Amino acid sequence: MKKSKHKEMTIAEASEYFDEHDIFEFEDIREVTDTKFRLQKKKYIGLDIDLFKKIKSRAKKGSISVFVMGRI
Repeated sequence: MKKSKHKEMTIAEASEYFDEHDIFEFEDIREVTDTKFRLQKKKYIGLDIDLFKKIKSRAKKGSISVFVMGRI
């Protein structure tokens, strides 16, 4: 078995590489098990199109995202 070289590559480069190679060719590859994330509940509501346009306009004037403006 080969040792991995831990070279950084783009997704396209990795895709091309693994078209011809197998992950199990390397002896020092291990599964990532320590990934942590926190789920947050989201609630979506219907919004009148005219009200949305006003929010969008004010967001542009204040140089902030419409979605950030909607939280305020």
